[in-house]
Amino acid sequence: MYSEYSALTRIRDGTLDTRRASVEGNYAVLTRRSRYKGSPVQDAASTTILSSTNASRSMASLRPIALVVSLAASSYYAFGNVFGAYMGIMPATARGQTKIPAVDRLALWDFSYQVAKFHMGFTGASSFLALTTATYLTSEGPVRNILGAGALAAFAAAIYTPLFMRSGNNELMASFRASAVRPMEPKEEKRVLELLDNWRSYHRVRIALGLVTWVASAAAVLATDAIIQV
Repeated sequence: MYSEYSALTRIRDGTLDTRRASVEGNYAVLTRRSRYKGSPVQDAASTTILSSTNASRSMASLRPIALVVSLAASSYYAFGNVFGAYMGIMPATARGQTKIPAVDRLALWDFSYQVAKFHMGFTGASSFLALTTATYLTSEGPVRNILGAGALAAFAAAIYTPLFMRSGNNELMASFRASAVRPMEPKEEKRVLELLDNWRSYHRVRIALGLVTWVASAAAVLATDAIIQV
């Protein structure tokens, strides 16, 4: 500021030529501006920090959506499995519940299986993806640990069916197709009843895993007010 004023004063007094005064004055102005604007390195750092902050805010805004999706999907998966096993047509396939023939029990199981396999598989996969996303978007702490446990349970449920239940399911479906061609023999009826008993035992584990995913999703939603934020 002083250099600029001094240069202009000397021009007025005739003690400094115009060209030199212009250089000195411009230097003084640039120096004064640099104090406010910052160096190119500082400007680049500020831009990087601002971009990082905006990206963090954008990712944080996705977390409530992931949490709500995980709650909806896990609710459908967990309680759909409970309803299908204990309150739908499946109880009629259990020993001692009804006196219907084994072939009819098998038909009820096949109907329930064909209806459930697609949408239960879809909601199970959706639970895993949503919980994994929410875990990634959550900072360290209890909520992140809960979400991680829920994602792990959802993954376990997804691989549990093909690992432990697929062979029995395939055998039941093969028996059902065969029963449409010829009458079922006593030995085959006994095998069908055994397979249905095994299915119920394995399905209880799947229900437990589904309930873990639901509890994790519900706890995280309540802890973060995700529904309000959405």
